[in-house]
Amino acid sequence: MLDAGAILALGSDYPVAPYEILKIMADAQLRRPVDEPETAPILPDQALTAAE
Repeated sequence: MLDAGAILALGSDYPVAPYEILKIMADAQLRRPVDEPETAPILPDQALTAAE
């Protein structure tokens, strides 16, 4: 999708849900929960860079 020029949007239901957008963004970059460093990444080839 990025190669085709599509705009990718991340989101959350914050502040009505207990999710922090910075944590969601970190999870997208790491492909694992940011607070679980021992967890193996899921589909690491789908990770986003900070610029993406």
